[in-house]
Amino acid sequence: ALEREARAVERAEAAEARCAELEAEVAEARARIAELEAEVQAERAKNAQLQAELDKATARLAEIEAELEAAKEAVAKLEAEVAEAREKLAKLGAELEEAKARIQQLERELVEARKKVASLEIEVDRLKRESKRLQRELEEAQEARQALE
Repeated sequence: ALEREARAVERAEAAEARCAELEAEVAEARARIAELEAEVQAERAKNAQLQAELDKATARLAEIEAELEAAKEAVAKLEAEVAEAREKLAKLGAELEEAKARIQQLERELVEARKKVASLEIEVDRLKRESKRLQRELEEAQEARQALE
């Protein structure tokens, strides 16, 4: 019976030792669970913050894309205006060249007309002198005829 009692005490002590070990493990596990719950809570808070930042960045990206599209449209409009202005510039350049050529032609015609006027004025002066001379001759001839009559 003593032996049985000794075995029972031994088993009870072993059970108590095992119970103490398990309680220590439970305490460690609970402490680890508390740490993990704190980490999970911190990660959830971090995740919520990251989600908010992601939402904000996504909204900003949408704004930027809209601004980019508007800028592209504005650039396309400006490119069209530039092309139109270049076309007008080319047309005006061609018209200017035509006008310059016409001015040169008119200046040549003006020089020729002035030469002709000068030549005609010389001819008019000559004809006036000729007319006066002939008028004098006519008068002289009439006077001579009257003197003969």
